[in-house]
Amino acid sequence: MKLLIVDDETAIREGLVCMLDEDYGSAMEIESAASGFEGIEKALAFLPDIVLVDVNMPMMDGLSMISSLREQGFSGHFIVLTGFDDYNYAVRALRLRVFDYLLKPVDQDALYRLLDQIRETLPGQNSAAGRGEAINLKKVSRNIRAVLTYIEQNYSQIQSVEQIAQHVHLHPNYVNALFRKETGLPINQYINQFRVERAKELLLGDDDATVETVAEAVGFQTTRNFYKVFKQTLGISPGQFRKDIEHKEYDSGSVHGAACH
Repeated sequence: MKLLIVDDETAIREGLVCMLDEDYGSAMEIESAASGFEGIEKALAFLPDIVLVDVNMPMMDGLSMISSLREQGFSGHFIVLTGFDDYNYAVRALRLRVFDYLLKPVDQDALYRLLDQIRETLPGQNSAAGRGEAINLKKVSRNIRAVLTYIEQNYSQIQSVEQIAQHVHLHPNYVNALFRKETGLPINQYINQFRVERAKELLLGDDDATVETVAEAVGFQTTRNFYKVFKQTLGISPGQFRKDIEHKEYDSGSVHGAACH
């Protein structure tokens, strides 16, 4: 289970980290942030299951941070910490799909009960958890399918992850982290592999196509970079790849010819 603690008060933030680390040990991976802005950055990169966030922080309060993350597609659970029991905050929190909120100073038993409730909804805990996770995975897969479709249709024009993120209405950091989490590959590596596959088709399908024109056609800005990526991916240069395939086709034709006699 992954937990992010966001609180501008150093003593509270570090105290929670120490307490939870001591009691949960290796069962919980913990990160922390000292502001709402840092919390957004950490959440999109770390992808925690749970975010424990203080409401009353300078510059960006906790609910504004949650709202920003929700808009960027983040689907983790939030537990809000607040120094006062305010109805308006509670209503805003519910609208942002906050799991629950706790009053400061934090009651350890109450916090642990909430953490354990959420943990039971995570994968591999029970049948109810499986149903809940399936919904989350369906949402994640929909995001990734949109990314994959965009890459397939626009691979030759893609210049940055920001371009993809803008199309799918997600934050670039979130797209990077989510893509790696679901596919096991960095998104730029996947794009390069996709381009190499298309380059192979062009190299074999058009004898008149030069390496330079193929590189440009599949989206590489320089022929040098195309050579580098192609060789890293397949272990041979584009020119050698074409020669090897032509040689194999020639040999294959000779064998069949011999068999006919």
